Amino acid sequence: MTDRIRILATSDVHGYIYPHSYADGSSKDIGLAKIKSLVNILRDENTLVLDNGDVLEGSPLMYHHFVKTPDEVSPITRAMADLNYDYINVGNHDFNYGEEALMMHLQNAGAPCITSNFFYHGKSLLALTMLFVKLLVRRLRSLVSLPNIFHIGNRNLISNICALWMRIFLLKQL
Repeated sequence: MTDRIRILATSDVHGYIYPHSYADGSSKDIGLAKIKSLVNILRDENTLVLDNGDVLEGSPLMYHHFVKTPDEVSPITRAMADLNYDYINVGNHDFNYGEEALMMHLQNAGAPCITSNFFYHGKSLLALTMLFVKLLVRRLRSLVSLPNIFHIGNRNLISNICALWMRIFLLKQL
């Protein structure tokens, strides 16, 4: 056991698994496959791996998935589960394909969502979020033994304007 905690975080993955640009065929420094290699090298018993949302929308792969096979678990969700995140959050683009698609993602990503102001069918997930925050604190305490007590907090909020953005976006899809 060491006296440090390493936090690895991803954000704005936008559905990219492979480090490849579908627009021009070039290699890019993007995608969970590339990130997984780094996580495998850096992860140890004192490491937390977090995602900050915006994973479901943005790549041609995800567009194809949600048009052709929306009732199946998405490829990015399976990739995230394989990466074995400790905690995930929701971003505004995670609502682009609707709440049902987002809930399927959250139920299959293999990590608890700790976004504290997300509502589903009018019910807050805050109680569930608080349970995961308590588990996070417990896990952090078990990871390190330091002479001084310290706390690490991670709180993610989704913008309240997101509902308006998504309403406008979804209306344009009709």
